[in-house]
Amino acid sequence: RPNGTSRFSPEFGALYTSRTVLDAEARLLDAGRTLAGPRVDTDLVGQVVAASTGGGAVLDTDQAAAVAAVATSGRTLDVLVGAAGAGKTTALAAFRRAWEAQHGTRSVLGLAPTAKAARVLAGSLGVPTENTANWVHETGRNVGRRDQLRRLTDQASKATFAGRTLPDPRHGAAAQMLRRTIRRWQLQPDQLVILDEASMAGTLTLDRITAQARAVGAKVLLVGDWAQLSAVESGGAFRMLVADRDHPPELTTAHRFTHQWERTASVALRVGDTTAIDAYTDHDRVRGGQAEDMLAAAYTAWARDEAAGRVSLLIADSNATVAELNTRARADRIAWGLV
Repeated sequence: RPNGTSRFSPEFGALYTSRTVLDAEARLLDAGRTLAGPRVDTDLVGQVVAASTGGGAVLDTDQAAAVAAVATSGRTLDVLVGAAGAGKTTALAAFRRAWEAQHGTRSVLGLAPTAKAARVLAGSLGVPTENTANWVHETGRNVGRRDQLRRLTDQASKATFAGRTLPDPRHGAAAQMLRRTIRRWQLQPDQLVILDEASMAGTLTLDRITAQARAVGAKVLLVGDWAQLSAVESGGAFRMLVADRDHPPELTTAHRFTHQWERTASVALRVGDTTAIDAYTDHDRVRGGQAEDMLAAAYTAWARDEAAGRVSLLIADSNATVAELNTRARADRIAWGLV
């Protein structure tokens, strides 16, 4: 090229990082290799797995093996890989029961990168759950809360009533409330933190949460799929941690499909095997044609779903097309009286 760079190197192909991110990745890798974290006794895990047959939620071989591997590993930072529909919720429910049987009720905390994912996790596992941004923010405020608690305690000890030094009940009540708030936003020894949709969590966020767990002797379990969406911020840590393991716990059986062919095709499509598209074509799941005709067909199908009261997702491959479809959809929704 005129600027002296080789045409064999992709233009704008250089990737940059920072020492901060590299250091965070090193700490995460170290935590993933550390086997000094809390765990569940092997016999107890076996009992919970054997009892996980109620309500039709029977653990398959993959799920039972994953629960046992994670619960007994002793890793401070662990991973569980599972594609969409692979039965992560069923496996995590059994894992939660095993953990609470060993470490007590409310010893499991749920986190997720988005508020919606956090609500889903809370509903499926029945544990207190927060989104990661809120957790990092509130735990950071605990430093100021502890300073305030020390001042309140000092003031209470110096309060004077009728010439006598007595505890001020107002200071005592405020201090008690602060203690509850601090405990609410800090991890406890032997606690399990389940972080769902972990591929979407940023590296620095994972580093902060893992550091909190290591400081008190808790365990962090990252659950997700490295083949799905990555974080908006500096990410890739989940995939890095999975690659660092010889045999990471993984759920490989797709449960969320009625047809066997679709289970097989979805697994192949997830890892980029384009021959899987043939299966969708053979079963009339693909419509083809000129771009303009296909956009019109997709929009018509979306509008039909909207009219029927269904929740429908319309996806396009460029920002310009998305803007065009959104403009049309907004105009139609105004005409329909929905906006």
